Amino acid sequence: MGAVRHLASTAPAGATVEAKVIDFGLARAATDAADQLEPRHSGFIGTPAFASPEQFTGGTIDARSDIYALGVTLWFCLTGRLPFTGRTMDDIHRQQAGGALPLEQLRSRAVPPAVVDLIRACVAYDPRERPAS
Repeated sequence: MGAVRHLASTAPAGATVEAKVIDFGLARAATDAADQLEPRHSGFIGTPAFASPEQFTGGTIDARSDIYALGVTLWFCLTGRLPFTGRTMDDIHRQQAGGALPLEQLRSRAVPPAVVDLIRACVAYDPRERPAS
């Protein structure tokens, strides 16, 4: 009879785990005059599941769009799931606009309430409601 072993980590015992940013493929430098990468977008660039609502609507793309993507990234790291999914970009944007975050995904993973609040603020539909930094 075989044994089933459930590992908490794929790293060997005692190993140091590091996270590294390995791709800045869409990164551009912000100008000194304004913290905007590109005021208006005629086309969509990026991964839709991590895109801010303003990227879908052609709104102003600035550092707050990055805050949104960071919030989705944190959500994914903590849950292994995305807050908004869909077969099309329109599906994802409709879910964003609906305003109903599946917070149970975070709570069921015992994410501390302060972290849930931070992530909720980062993925706010309105960029003005997101943290400044």
